[in-house]
Amino acid sequence: MLEEILQIYPQLRLQKNEGSYYRLGDDFNNGVMSCGFMRKEKGIDSEKNLQLQFYSCFLLLSGEGVYRDKQGNEYRLQPGSLVQRFPYEVHTTEVESEDWLEFFVNFGKSSFDYLQGMNMLPTKTPVRTCIITQDVIQYLIFELENLKKARVEELPIFLLELQKMVIQLHNNSITNTQCKQDAAILKAKNVLASDLEKDIPLESLAQDIGMSYENFRKVFRETQGVSPMQYRTSQRIHQAELMILSGVSIKETAILVGYADSYGFSRQFKKTTGISPAAYRSVKTSM
Repeated sequence: MLEEILQIYPQLRLQKNEGSYYRLGDDFNNGVMSCGFMRKEKGIDSEKNLQLQFYSCFLLLSGEGVYRDKQGNEYRLQPGSLVQRFPYEVHTTEVESEDWLEFFVNFGKSSFDYLQGMNMLPTKTPVRTCIITQDVIQYLIFELENLKKARVEELPIFLLELQKMVIQLHNNSITNTQCKQDAAILKAKNVLASDLEKDIPLESLAQDIGMSYENFRKVFRETQGVSPMQYRTSQRIHQAELMILSGVSIKETAILVGYADSYGFSRQFKKTTGISPAAYRSVKTSM
């Protein structure tokens, strides 16, 4: 699959270091936000016993290496490895090949703490395997280009986009060998977590992933514990929480996550979280 992607995006073979770097506020470790492509040289760019004070993750697109966590557990890295570096945790990344190319995403510790507190990031293991597809590469390139053009007043929204990017990559990842059915469900989850302002016909989605509509609904519920639409609703509400805490108005948030009016959005938000959007903002900002 990676070779096919490189044929479609030949510029990735020669991709140089290219990223976008910003900071919100005066506290770097809480305000850092960046993403981009990075090449590393064998041996020279290995990072031993490194300790970051912010959250960082990368998706390895090319190359091989080793990652060691704070307990000394060793993980082999190869194309598709999705690696998390948690704040204040010592770790080592060894670059073992000359063709190393990664796409990295960094954001502040406070953002990481929030996502972890909401169980929106899987932190039990620092390394997972992401399914690299053409859509994934398009998504990374698109978000990088948008962030490079961001105005200062737009940075809070782009901070949300970086968090969403990490969540999307994890939604597209696995921790063990998967069968064809698992891959189909992962693809469906990725679609259901995207373009939240749009309506997605489940019949068309089932057809796109090669499953019958009834079987898709049955397998999704059995493997995920919720129906496809319940999963999409949860993704909408998670995104809404981030927007509300970033200062986006409740009315605008409702539109951006796919609700026709604030009333319907507020009713669903309260049904999901147990609290209204206005009360949620008040409680969280006063903590």
